[in-house]
Amino acid sequence: MLLTPYVVLGMITKIVATTDVNHILKSGHFVIASYVGLGMMFLVHALLLFLSGVAPKKFFRYALPVFIFAFTIHYSTVSISLNIEV
Repeated sequence: MLLTPYVVLGMITKIVATTDVNHILKSGHFVIASYVGLGMMFLVHALLLFLSGVAPKKFFRYALPVFIFAFTIHYSTVSISLNIEV
């Protein structure tokens, strides 16, 4: 687990070194669009929490470690144990 960032860095370095710049820029637009969509979903989620009477700030404070773990791993089944713990 400790070596994962270095492995990902090596993979990204290889892709950047062997891929055309235009393809990388198109991928960058996709990544930006993904983050914008993710931000919009957090706002919708916060609105639904607020309307249901749950304090969004408190919810996100406890759920943030789960979100970060699930987002960086990209395997939802691995994050189930952390979800149960939180």
